[in-house]
Amino acid sequence: MSLKNSYTTSDCLQWDSATNLVRKLYRDKNYRISLLVGCGIFFGLRISDLLQLTWEMFLNKDAKFTITEKKTSKRREVRINKEFQKHIKDCYTALDIQNLNEFCFLSGKGTAVGKLFRRFLFPTVMGMVFSAVFVITDGIFVGRGIGSDALAAVNLTAPLFTLGTGLGLMFGMGGSVVASVNLAQGKRRVAQINITQSLFVPALLIVLLSALLILCHKPLLLLLGTPPELMVPAREYLVWFTLFLTPLAVFNILMFIVRLDGAPRFAMACNIMAASINIVLDYLFIFEFGWGLAGAAIATGVGYIVGSGVMLRYMLRHSRTLHFVKFKTSYKSLRLTARNLGYMTYIGF
Repeated sequence: MSLKNSYTTSDCLQWDSATNLVRKLYRDKNYRISLLVGCGIFFGLRISDLLQLTWEMFLNKDAKFTITEKKTSKRREVRINKEFQKHIKDCYTALDIQNLNEFCFLSGKGTAVGKLFRRFLFPTVMGMVFSAVFVITDGIFVGRGIGSDALAAVNLTAPLFTLGTGLGLMFGMGGSVVASVNLAQGKRRVAQINITQSLFVPALLIVLLSALLILCHKPLLLLLGTPPELMVPAREYLVWFTLFLTPLAVFNILMFIVRLDGAPRFAMACNIMAASINIVLDYLFIFEFGWGLAGAAIATGVGYIVGSGVMLRYMLRHSRTLHFVKFKTSYKSLRLTARNLGYMTYIGF
């Protein structure tokens, strides 16, 4: 798609058709993203071509520029709508650019997308590292404080941890992708509905799944290959850990939602806090209180509950863009919820 009077083979899209999205991004101080979206919509350029654009090409008096497309090697002349050129000038002023020859989306430090990627990379990686700490610390404290049989029992029930984490990642990742697409289209209310669905509906389903697993714990342990001599400690850990399966999944879903709201460092801090609580309580419950495997499971569960609670408080009181909305139970709403959860499952699986 391109502006009217542009020399392209794509269909014309008038400025008014997308002005709300572009201007909303500008109002939210996402100046480069606003400009990137506007260029993509009105010029129909590929990302590789957008990275060639400089401010001088945009702000010249002729209101047009020529570019060589990287994929086709063809030269192309693009004319700029006056209203869009005014928007470009506003972005130029807001970003306090000093050099007209500077690339709009590429600088010596990398692209705007690259900068955003680096902003989220470290907190996300650290979050994954501290997620692994939960499993590692349980193994260390259980092995040292209770014994090898107890450690073997924990390892036998490890698929439960994988199940809870996997469900959380699936709905968290799928829900955040669906919500981010709607945010990019200016559908903030729809995005808020998406994150509400991705959190509360899976939480309810996992509560029911947890109850089923506790009721059927004996056949489940046999399915996991538990030998008779480890059946008692494995049952103890499985039952107690399953009680916290929902907080585990909710914790992982909220990590994605908080990051989507633009607070990756806060999400990382919550992960570090939850892992630290788990370490301290593992020591207290196993070595000081002598609660055995139940204490190890409770320590892990409390860590997830506190971490989830802090992130929920953030979303309810301090979130920047996204807020939870009231869940509707009409037939139409439930049907749409099921459809959206299907999308999220497909994306996150």
